[in-house]
Amino acid sequence: MQQFNLCTIKTLLAFSILMIGSKLHAQTLNFATLVGGSSGEEVLSTCFDQDKNIIVAGKFRGNCDFDPSANDYILDAGGTSWTDAFIAKYDSTGSFLWAHGTGGTNDDEATSVAVDSQGNVIVCGYLNGNVDMDPGVIDTFTMASGFTNEYPFIQKFDPSGNLIWQKYFVTTSDNWGGDVDIDENENVIWGFHCDGFFTANINGNDSTFTSQSYYQDLFVMKISPTGTIEWCQQLAGTDTGRVWSVDTDNLNNIIIGGEYRGNMDFDPNIGTYFKNAPYMSDFCMKLNEFGEFDWMIRVADSISPASWSNKIFETQCLPNGDIIGLSNIEGHNVFKLASNGAVKWSIFNDNNNYSNHIYGMAVDSVGNVYSTYRFLDSTDVNPGTGINMKFSYGNCGVSATNVGIVLQKINPSGNFVWAKTIKNCGSRINDLDCYKDGTLTINGAISTGFDLTNLGGQEMTSSSGSGDFLISTISQDICSNLVINLDTITSLNCVDSAYFNISGTGGVVPYKYSFNNLPFDVNNTYYSSLSGINGLIIQDSVGCQNSTQVFLTAPTVPNGFDLDAHMITDSYRPGFTSVVSLDAFSDGCDLVSGQLKFTLDPQVSLISSSPTPSQTIGDTLIWSFTDLNYDSAHIVPNLILETSQSAIIGDTVRFDLRITPIQGDFDSTNNTKQYCFPVLNGYDPNDKKVYPTGVCEPGYIVNSQKLTYTVRFQNTGNSEAINIYLIDSLSDYLDLNTTRILASSDPMYTEVVPGNSLKFVFNNINLPDSSVSLEESQGYVIFEILPLPNLSYGDEILNDARIYFDFNPPILTNETKNTIFIGDLTNWECWMDIEEVVEKANFSVFPNPTRDMIHINSKVGNLDYNIIILDANGRKFESPTVKTNNQTSTIDISSFNRGVYFLQIQMDNIKEVIKIIKCN
Repeated sequence: MQQFNLCTIKTLLAFSILMIGSKLHAQTLNFATLVGGSSGEEVLSTCFDQDKNIIVAGKFRGNCDFDPSANDYILDAGGTSWTDAFIAKYDSTGSFLWAHGTGGTNDDEATSVAVDSQGNVIVCGYLNGNVDMDPGVIDTFTMASGFTNEYPFIQKFDPSGNLIWQKYFVTTSDNWGGDVDIDENENVIWGFHCDGFFTANINGNDSTFTSQSYYQDLFVMKISPTGTIEWCQQLAGTDTGRVWSVDTDNLNNIIIGGEYRGNMDFDPNIGTYFKNAPYMSDFCMKLNEFGEFDWMIRVADSISPASWSNKIFETQCLPNGDIIGLSNIEGHNVFKLASNGAVKWSIFNDNNNYSNHIYGMAVDSVGNVYSTYRFLDSTDVNPGTGINMKFSYGNCGVSATNVGIVLQKINPSGNFVWAKTIKNCGSRINDLDCYKDGTLTINGAISTGFDLTNLGGQEMTSSSGSGDFLISTISQDICSNLVINLDTITSLNCVDSAYFNISGTGGVVPYKYSFNNLPFDVNNTYYSSLSGINGLIIQDSVGCQNSTQVFLTAPTVPNGFDLDAHMITDSYRPGFTSVVSLDAFSDGCDLVSGQLKFTLDPQVSLISSSPTPSQTIGDTLIWSFTDLNYDSAHIVPNLILETSQSAIIGDTVRFDLRITPIQGDFDSTNNTKQYCFPVLNGYDPNDKKVYPTGVCEPGYIVNSQKLTYTVRFQNTGNSEAINIYLIDSLSDYLDLNTTRILASSDPMYTEVVPGNSLKFVFNNINLPDSSVSLEESQGYVIFEILPLPNLSYGDEILNDARIYFDFNPPILTNETKNTIFIGDLTNWECWMDIEEVVEKANFSVFPNPTRDMIHINSKVGNLDYNIIILDANGRKFESPTVKTNNQTSTIDISSFNRGVYFLQIQMDNIKEVIKIIKCN
């Protein structure tokens, strides 16, 4: 007889992390003011000047009052059909200082704003038609009358809002006004994209620039403080190129971020540096102060080589030459580059494929990164191994349902610090900036239901309903940077307590720690034998605190054994193979030896098994084991089964799973399971199953029924999946506190997140794709949970899961359903409603489905009744042989073919028909 102890499964990391962070202090909303008029306004760019005044630029329609006080300062866009560009200045309390608007006969926008060390303001954007660009008494028109295309412009104003100089380039096709920055010598660096051609005066000489192949090219200009264009570089290719961001470092090097498609030459001089992209791809590049090429990279290439349709929205240089960037690569992506373009770190937040809504970014004086993004339904705002789930409000109406906004802070090492959510009903945070003392300004477009409660504010709504723009500042105290890190965690088992090692960053050293509300101590290690929630708190030397909670799972039976086994399976299709895994284990600490038995349906044959069964008796496969307990590796036979070609769509295949010994087992009810599956003509490798499935289509169960869920996943991509995680959105009718993680295919940990959800994290799983190995490309997790007590009949327990392979959009599984039934389900007839079943409670039939025997129990005490069996077509069988014992009758239907039958029972004036399923 073959003996084995440790099988193919890797040890389950049996603990769950519940990350619920809290701090004594952190962020304070100083003020938040809406500015607007009759038809809609939007800030697209914002910055602080050296005196902490706030400058904003964007677009507006109709009449807009730019003074939020009782006074008026109204600018007129000349109607509501088109937008005009604007720039406005407010002091550090949000009081109005000045504003200018400009526009022509079509849409105009101010796309970017910057401030030099003297407080002078530079704004760029695009215009349409003949526009007076001087806000003073002198008319200065662009002489673009008759042109219907957008053309780029740039202006410089003094601190009081007086025009110093301006540039514009009337082109023959549409353009975008781009981004602007100021270097260490007060030169203006302007990046924009356009197609067609335009003429610019470079150091006193006119030069004509023409886009290549009738697509948009990239242009970067250097303009002196007095308004002289010193040079203009063009980056051209075979298709479209767009610049979204420019920034300068302290050596006056220029960093450019954007997107492109086709074969583009990124060296604007006599050299060449071609890089081809068949689809829109991100790029980040560096020029020196003379516009000469240094390097170019695609950030996505170092993260997800098969990822396309990416763009870099913002870049910002640090004093040491490093570069922080914001992109939509795989969701919301913040990355850090070295001065030579090498990727130092890159972090992601899944926003449920809401990638076109990645917005502003700012970096403070020590390198902390602030960014915003919108998301659908839910998002984990902690991009590291921890978890911090945020959920959208979902009460804004159909068009904006389940969309939220996140304001996030990441430290210079790429670690999560904090995040705040803002209710969003069609609003946007387009840009933000950080003052040298850490004060933030966030600005954008606000429609309805913009709720700043999480920042200490209140809900705000546009006065016109069409959109206002936001002026605000948020201050941070010294506690805002304190982060708690779980450096080491070991699981709780039969021999050892769980072990924690934690540390802190961002606070004022030295740190003290508290475990489960014990007094604070300098010791940062902790041993726990307590299952359930364990609380961890860190406190720095000035009293700032941050906390987290760890959820531990322990053996159910410290003294004894509790054997359990589960089946994880593909679908079954005629003539096709299915991958099946059995997962058996003990939830007790005593060593036990026994057998795992698995009986196949006659329509299914075994192709292979690893490990090989110890013995095979007919259709039953048997694996023997010795010395199994909670700390042992699970017993996981992996099988390849083939369904007979003669199987018919709609047939049912049944499997019996049993683990012994049963005598002495703490809970013998989970030792034996029967699985029935329909024969299908389709296949989904990512699914969720519930056991028991319940009775009939609604899946009726009694309130006390324990439910076991299996979530199965498979990598069907074209490369390894490095990290996988599953978010299981539990029904509100399930009791989260009764959850037990039973098994998983690979090492993982489980995070309990707000919203009655579980997150199963498989880091570094390196799951091969299905073309490399069908069997090794699959994984699973199994957990059990109880319904909440006192549910009402008819309550539906609905469950599904989202599966995330690396940073790809989630795969949504099927939805499982169980329905609560109050009463006895043993005599259920599937075509009845609940009331009919309650009335017809004279007989119960079990087991159902069955392979051989059925038992009929009479609840009226009279065994004098007639039994007729009908097939699905109503044909009558000969009267079966009935054996009686007390109030129970037994019928042998082992000779019947598989299928559906109806049992008609008649006694005196009582007549009942019960549906039974015969499995082979």
